[in-house]
Amino acid sequence: IYHLIPSLNFGGAERMLIKLASTDPKKHVVLYLHTGPLKKTLDENCVNSIKIISSQIKATFEILKLLKSSKNTHLVCWLYESCIIGSAIKIINPDICVIFNFRNTLDNVNTRSIKRKVVLKVLCFFSSKVNSLIYNSTSGLESYNSYRITNVREEVIPNGFELNKFY
Repeated sequence: IYHLIPSLNFGGAERMLIKLASTDPKKHVVLYLHTGPLKKTLDENCVNSIKIISSQIKATFEILKLLKSSKNTHLVCWLYESCIIGSAIKIINPDICVIFNFRNTLDNVNTRSIKRKVVLKVLCFFSSKVNSLIYNSTSGLESYNSYRITNVREEVIPNGFELNKFY
């Protein structure tokens, strides 16, 4: 399983990816655009990782070439930049299984900027064209669905707990 993530900095999505890739018995390969302090953790856990050219257009074709040479055609896209690259990959090669992995909940604060609104519109358009969507919580699923970011295959894989289950 190939995972595409923008960077290996200290973030929740990055840590969750490393935890998954280093503990799951399946073979995982982490593709990243920008290195960071968590690269050392990947190496220490013997997780195969590949730095991809950071230009989105070049990265798209580099990843397509890599997936074509591999028997595995699953690409899990972590965070928005990766999802946009994954969308382009899906358009160019519809046989590749592309999964968007959303690790947050949308709210009024993180949806105000024009750039974020444009990204959400792009994700809205492509979300129904990829193979499935993964969310880190039910509230995350509901918040993305409220922006019409939906797919017939949606799954919640919690990375913590939901407060409403404890109150």
